[in-house]
Amino acid sequence: MPKHYTKIIAVAVLTGTLAATHVVHAKGVTAGSQFEERNIDDTATSPQSVSTKTTATRAAASTKAPKAIATPKFQTTQPNPPTAAPTPRWYGDDTVITAERPRATLDLDTVGKRRFQVETSFDYQVESDTPGSVSTIAFPTQVRFGVIDPLELRVRGNLFTFQSVSGGGTTRGFGDLAFGTKWAIVQGGGFLPAVGLVADLAVPTGSDNVSNNTLVPQGRAIAAWELPAEFRLDTNAGFDYPRRDAAGDRFARFLYGAAVRRALPFWEHRINTFVELAGAEPLHDRKAGPHIFGTGAGVRITEAMQLDTFLRVGLNKTAANLQTGVGFSWKL
Repeated sequence: MPKHYTKIIAVAVLTGTLAATHVVHAKGVTAGSQFEERNIDDTATSPQSVSTKTTATRAAASTKAPKAIATPKFQTTQPNPPTAAPTPRWYGDDTVITAERPRATLDLDTVGKRRFQVETSFDYQVESDTPGSVSTIAFPTQVRFGVIDPLELRVRGNLFTFQSVSGGGTTRGFGDLAFGTKWAIVQGGGFLPAVGLVADLAVPTGSDNVSNNTLVPQGRAIAAWELPAEFRLDTNAGFDYPRRDAAGDRFARFLYGAAVRRALPFWEHRINTFVELAGAEPLHDRKAGPHIFGTGAGVRITEAMQLDTFLRVGLNKTAANLQTGVGFSWKL
């Protein structure tokens, strides 16, 4: 075979080999790309679906929410806002103690369903407008039990009374017990008052020299309002039919009371303060009844215990000149 034919054959074989190598390489690249796409989404069945899913995946990745930036450890947090005063509950608060002490004016708060509450104190008063100064020490005590949230039963009385007259003798003994109930009828709201009733009947259970020696009924209506700036107004109006006077007669009296109170805006509103006017006026031609101005405070030392103190001054000669005391109340 001539030499120039040999050269032509050699060039053709080399060219075919290079073309075959290029084709094999191109197929390998395509197969590898399809393998990678199937690893992302095994449901891909064609190059078109692979391309579509890949585009959707990239679009979703580009719209992901940015990662939250971690707060540096040295960054300070905002202080907690001051604690707001508890929303007044006109009755049935069985978690936090709300004692009637040390006010003479009654309120509508009840002790809550199936809860007991004991309120007691040491009281001291002085009357100097009578012939000879009269000093009295007493231990008024009240036990309350919640039947249902708006209704409670009550027993109250002086556990012991000691009275001394300057230049004279002394009187001591146990006071009568009064059995009664408190009923919060209407909750109220806005300009409308919360309304309720309190009724008691004093029974002559005390010592002869201290007892009324007769039944003494008493009833009061209570109206209460929430005022601006977390103030609260309690008002009372009612009647009683007390013991005989020196002439041996019984007589009715009109009872009244009005108290404005507020929880102080610190120490979690544990200190409750008040001022009040209260009194009793006979309903016929007799000397005026006692009228007093009072102020005081109760301090909630725990959710179920309260300490209190008060000061009252007489506004006329019939009332004691000065009355003060310290008390303790406990919700069980």
